[in-house]
Amino acid sequence: MSRGYYPDKDLDFNLTDEEKQALAELNKKQLETTKQKLAYTRELLRKKEIIAERLEDLRSKDGTLFLRETPGKYISAKAFDPSINWRLQETAYLCHCQFIPIGEDPNSCGWVKGEPRREEYNEIGLLCGSAGYRYYCRVCNQLIGEVQTRIS
Repeated sequence: MSRGYYPDKDLDFNLTDEEKQALAELNKKQLETTKQKLAYTRELLRKKEIIAERLEDLRSKDGTLFLRETPGKYISAKAFDPSINWRLQETAYLCHCQFIPIGEDPNSCGWVKGEPRREEYNEIGLLCGSAGYRYYCRVCNQLIGEVQTRIS
């Protein structure tokens, strides 16, 4: 979810109070529109059975249940096709903030079919930092997992 544009309060843009108020109103409208768009997107995806609040409610293409995996990079589940020697059929992941206990995240999309978006990062500075991959929900863009491949 886009965080929007908020001018740094410490910077002096020589804005009048009226101009600051106008920007604040636009930011408020943008945030509200973004929330409405996300709620609408989640509702559409629930109807199309691409996301579900509980793993038990999520079904693969042929109706197979998803089985939760042991935690790794992020919380995931897999559905296997019993007619093809239990070959992997589909994957899903749990959208939740990694810093909030599972089931208590009010901004969660729940279980989402497919793989999350993976982004490489390199934040190694002169003296310290880390590099690796971050995983984000494809629906709401929330950070759901991280793998550090290098720490200095």
